[in-house]
Amino acid sequence: MTRKMTLEVSADDDDVAYLILPDHPRDGVAGISRKQIRLRDLLEYVGPDIYFDFDEGGKLVGAEILA
Repeated sequence: MTRKMTLEVSADDDDVAYLILPDHPRDGVAGISRKQIRLRDLLEYVGPDIYFDFDEGGKLVGAEILA
């Protein structure tokens, strides 16, 4: 079975979504990562806050979007 990318909108806040990539360590559970980097810390960016989640090997596994 091929794992797919999914987007989940928070049940508590419609302005928060989490993009779960196929290699996320636990499907359907946002907030599980070894390292998190905010897009604004990487480059000059105007828009909603976006946080990239990485596993312990440094692979991107998800992204949180705060509109």
